[in-house]
Amino acid sequence: MAISYDTLLGFFTRGHFLEALRYAEPSLHQRPIDLRCQILVARCLFHIGKTDLASDIAESISTNDASIKSRAASIQGLVGRRHGDLRVAAHHFHNALAF
Repeated sequence: MAISYDTLLGFFTRGHFLEALRYAEPSLHQRPIDLRCQILVARCLFHIGKTDLASDIAESISTNDASIKSRAASIQGLVGRRHGDLRVAAHHFHNALAF
């Protein structure tokens, strides 16, 4: 089953991060997966405390789409801040704004 971005976004905006991940899980190992969905999955992982996995997903995203690159950098900034590394967080947030 392919992931519907709108369905995933609905779970995310309601704060149902675990439900979003359960919904997305069967499709995560299929390629290609919509980059917007990867970003939402990474954000959900961040919000449930799986910061390293969220960062790995954000770091693996390769695209020329500035919006997606910005969102991926924002996730890495959030992870840096959560880990207390303000230098890394500021660097990623700066990149997010630059894209």
